[in-house]
Amino acid sequence: GIEIYLNGIAEAASTAPGMEVADDAVKKARKLVDIFDASAAAKDMLVKTQKELPNFSSDQSPVELLPDYRPDCWWSTQEMLSRLLYLRKALEFLALNHKFSKGFEWLSKKEWDALEALHSAWEILSIAHELLCQKLPTVSLVPMLIQIVGEDLSNADVSGVVKAATQAMYKAWEERFEKNFPASLFQSLPKIVYVAHALDPRFKSLEIFDSCPDKKENVFEAILEEMLKLVLDERDPVVQSTFGDEVLEDESGVHVPPKSPQPAASAVSELRAVASKRRSGLKRGLKRLSAHLSGGSTPKKMK
Repeated sequence: GIEIYLNGIAEAASTAPGMEVADDAVKKARKLVDIFDASAAAKDMLVKTQKELPNFSSDQSPVELLPDYRPDCWWSTQEMLSRLLYLRKALEFLALNHKFSKGFEWLSKKEWDALEALHSAWEILSIAHELLCQKLPTVSLVPMLIQIVGEDLSNADVSGVVKAATQAMYKAWEERFEKNFPASLFQSLPKIVYVAHALDPRFKSLEIFDSCPDKKENVFEAILEEMLKLVLDERDPVVQSTFGDEVLEDESGVHVPPKSPQPAASAVSELRAVASKRRSGLKRGLKRLSAHLSGGSTPKKMK
């Protein structure tokens, strides 16, 4: 889900002043890269041209263009642009070769500059993508990623058209999460996301809430609610299977019908009451098990 949202932020860059040609330039770049990817002759010509450039050294290896395999994902387009911009000089040199360039739709200087600005603006999102590409990314990363993206976009040390692009991206961030994130807790993200963040050992200090400490209490209350749901749910297999009906018998072994649940004074007292009942059930079970080991009859539920 967070990657889809990052797509929305990335797309906002092309709406900034001076970036009007960005979308068309990206489409044009994809077509150009696809031509080189499909033609062995074009690839060979690109390699030859790189070797002829003045700044090409003998210890370098020529590189090929990288197609945009996932055009619906900003990071795939970013990878394509990285390679394309690296080869800009070679491609501009090839464009001057009228014999070779016939039939190609080359990029204009304005389009190249727009792609350069787009790539620079999107670079701010790279840290989020890198974290999501870890071996086992979890939902607990989401609040931290949102904070990182918001801070980096608002404090980006850029200028000109790149600055306009990052401002447009930050506006898209604000529209979803508001300026005072994470003060609007639970409004933009499912509660379980924050619960997962708090339970992750890496983030249990909840540093992202330092600006609004009262929200930390909200997170812990949400955790407590989830705990209560687990232990109070009648379908909870732990209560039903620990000692079977043992928890519904008094000390003499007489079956006692379950009582209707009574509302607790608070979530904490309710949780303590449930824990106490479980301890009582465990003690009774251990007592009957001890009797069996000392020669008594085998309890029905333990056969």
